[in-house]
This record gives sequence, structure tokens and C-alpha cells, in this order.
Amino acid sequence: MMMPNTAEKPSALTRAAWQAHAGDMPGAVTALYNEMLATPAMLNEIMPQVLRAWCRVQIEQHVGMIRAASLRQRHDYSNRSARLQGVFMATLFDFPLPGGKRLGDANAFEIREGAAAYQGTADDAAHKARWLARVAERVGRKNRVEGAVKLAELEALWTESEHE
Repeated sequence: MMMPNTAEKPSALTRAAWQAHAGDMPGAVTALYNEMLATPAMLNEIMPQVLRAWCRVQIEQHVGMIRAASLRQRHDYSNRSARLQGVFMATLFDFPLPGGKRLGDANAFEIREGAAAYQGTADDAAHKARWLARVAERVGRKNRVEGAVKLAELEALWTESEHE
């Protein structure tokens, strides 16, 4: 087998062995192996790369085993969870009432006023949601509300959906 100059890259050596054996994998491997053993210059050229590749594979396998083992271990997060829950609970005192006052700084009267204000906002949003659902039913497949519903109908739907 005619091998290229040892200064060439291993891929060139591999390609030459492959071509010399017409795609016969075992034959090409055996020929390349025998040529490397018989040619000290080639062995000296290729051996550092082979060893580096082998070492890399071994280290990657070892790191993979360590990672897999760490995934199988159970960690106790209960202490961390308790701390986070404590922090979260403490931030509830910072909940803003309408007007910006902290819940932790408010008295019962201010809290009742805040609750009423939030309830009013919720009721208003619920009314708007019911109204928009009715409008969507009337519009059907048409693209625009103005082409499908008259202003009087919108007003009637608004009134009907106000106190459901």
C-alpha cells in the first residue's frame, strides 16, 4: 500500500487506506494499523493525536457518569423552600392598596375601602367581559363591529349585560 507523507493530516492517511482497499473497512483499518506500526515516523506523528482523542473520550465518559450520578441524588430543598416561603409571605405586607398604601401599614377601615375598590374594578371588568361576549355573538363572521351592529344595539347590549 502506498501511504502519503507522514506530515499529512491523519484524514489524508485514512482516505488513502480507504481508497487502497476499495471501501473494505476491516482491510483498511488493518492496513493503516500495520503501516503505523512499521513506520516509526508515522507512529510518532499520529500517536499524540490518538492519545489526546482517547483521553478526551475517557474524560467525557467520566464526567458523564458524575453528572448522571448527581441527577439521581435527591436534594433536600425543604430548608430553602421554607426560607423562600418566608420571604414571599413577608412581601405580602407590601401588597398595594388602591392609592398606593402598603397593606402592612393600613388599618381595618383602609383595608375595607381597598377591598371595595378592587371589587368595583372586578365588577366593572366582569361587566365589560359579558358585554364584549354578547357583541362578539352579534358580529358573527363579519370583520368589523361597525358593519354588523348599530350603535343602539351596542347600547342595549351594554345595559343588558350590566347586572347579570
